[in-house]
Amino acid sequence: MQLILLVVLAQTDVTISSKVQLYADTDRTVVVSPHITGTVILPSKTSLSATYTEDVVSSASVDVRTTASPRIYDRRQEVDFGAGQEVAGFTIGASFMHARERDYLSNGGSVTISRELFQKNTTVSLRGGFMSNIVGRADDPLYQAPMSDFSGDLALTQIFTPTTIAQLNVTLARTNGMIASPYRHVRVTLTEPGQSTPLLLLMPETEPSDRFRFAAALALKQYLGSFLVLHGEYRIYRDSWAVLSHTVDARVILDLSPITIRFRYRFYTQSRAFFYEPSYDALKLYLSSDRELSAFTSHLFGIKAEWQPLRTEKSGAAFRFDVKCEGMYFNYPEFIRLRERWALIAQVGAAVDF
Repeated sequence: MQLILLVVLAQTDVTISSKVQLYADTDRTVVVSPHITGTVILPSKTSLSATYTEDVVSSASVDVRTTASPRIYDRRQEVDFGAGQEVAGFTIGASFMHARERDYLSNGGSVTISRELFQKNTTVSLRGGFMSNIVGRADDPLYQAPMSDFSGDLALTQIFTPTTIAQLNVTLARTNGMIASPYRHVRVTLTEPGQSTPLLLLMPETEPSDRFRFAAALALKQYLGSFLVLHGEYRIYRDSWAVLSHTVDARVILDLSPITIRFRYRFYTQSRAFFYEPSYDALKLYLSSDRELSAFTSHLFGIKAEWQPLRTEKSGAAFRFDVKCEGMYFNYPEFIRLRERWALIAQVGAAVDF
């Protein structure tokens, strides 16, 4: 039995990785996110994984100040479990996710099936997911509002040549329930006939209870020489709230083994939701002060370096260390209370493969 166990362990691949990410922006928001994950691949081609993620948030953003709160502190914890198995040429996977914070609870999962075709030059993958959420309000323990998320993905990966790879992703999703923020309020300025002084109302945010989303992305990866990789991606998004967005993501990767350096730039632009207005002068069915529903643009630029020293015969393990630094700029021409925002994203990580 001991011999069998040693043989099984010798054929088992184990990866443990961790990272810590810091996000800070000029809207007085700071998020620290530690993350750890472990993956095991058994000789039976069964994969098992477990992940823990935590977000520690401190914010005095525009939305927080609107509610007359000087600063909020929150903590989000998430655990994910996954399993995969190769069966008759197919790879079948399932995952479960549980997340909670003081005013939010989520449980959900997904099922994935993929198949390699045409001498493994083509890979087709299908995924279906469901998430059940309970939206709460920290100042009201009796407040509970349900929200459900349904999503489906189709991914097609094609190897054209040993140096050219393309991928197409299509996503359909629907969100139903309490989508608006239970904290956010909207300023409505009413001018009554015959009165010179307008009446200012602070109304709770209201948004449609259904949102259908569609997204399609096309990516191309090209290897140039022995150390240079170019990666480009374009994504289009449209939803039932009339939000239309375009994303262009470009990466240049230098493989200077054992060091890999990645340069990245991403451009994003979107139109406003059909009910969003920079300011409201009348009460309407839907009211929102969510800047993410206004028309805006953003730019992301940064660098990431990874060092992977050679596997040593003594330890039999391979190590990876990485560090990332990215900057983001947001421009909100329709959001009166915050025209622009800068953000810094920094990350350090490490992984070991046994």
